[in-house]
Amino acid sequence: MKLVAYCRVSTEEQEKQGLSLPAQEDRIRTFATALGHEITEVIPETSSAKVPFGKRLGGARALQRLNLGRADGVAIIRLDRLTRSLKDLLEIVEDSKLKGWSIVSATETLDTSTPPGRLVVQVLGMVAEFERETTVQRTKEALGELRRQGRRYSGRAPYGYADAFWVLVPEVYEQAIITGVLKGRAKGFSWEKMAQILGKDGSRTGRPWHPDVLRRCITRHERRSGRVAVLSANPAA
Repeated sequence: MKLVAYCRVSTEEQEKQGLSLPAQEDRIRTFATALGHEITEVIPETSSAKVPFGKRLGGARALQRLNLGRADGVAIIRLDRLTRSLKDLLEIVEDSKLKGWSIVSATETLDTSTPPGRLVVQVLGMVAEFERETTVQRTKEALGELRRQGRRYSGRAPYGYADAFWVLVPEVYEQAIITGVLKGRAKGFSWEKMAQILGKDGSRTGRPWHPDVLRRCITRHERRSGRVAVLSANPAA
């Protein structure tokens, strides 16, 4: 059977996990050869699995080859390289059945050209989707607990704070900037005026403050501190 090898990697982390494009191609070729199949073309893909298979550049190219009869099936290292969506997976399997091409996966050792293979791929897809939904729920619960503990849960500490082993602690210099801005606002200075006064002082980017960025940083800090009224009492633009 002639197969196109579809290799997808979307993040640097996947590269580190041994899912680089060359690593996928090597394992697919080894598996296909063992089953007596021939890899006629390798199609690389860097799009996210969130994009439906047929709408990805590589996915559309693979489907074109299959639907034109230039290959008998698509070979992948494992099912999640094809899609992470059960709905998308079922549509791909149904499309392959109607148009007469197969899905061959090296990790799950399955072939959808057979009824058992089609059943296995659907069951595996449902299990994978259940696992993802469970992981999402666990992540939400963990983030909620971190919020209640006052611990950092995003990739960057909010302005006015520093990260000390996953605990937010006040950052002295930025806190001084915040205090100065609040005093200026209390005197009626606009955000534009405060940004002009500060220039680059306290800016994390090393560039002069933009009024909107300064306003967001201070407003978020005050909301975290429960002092939004301090800002709303001085509505100068």
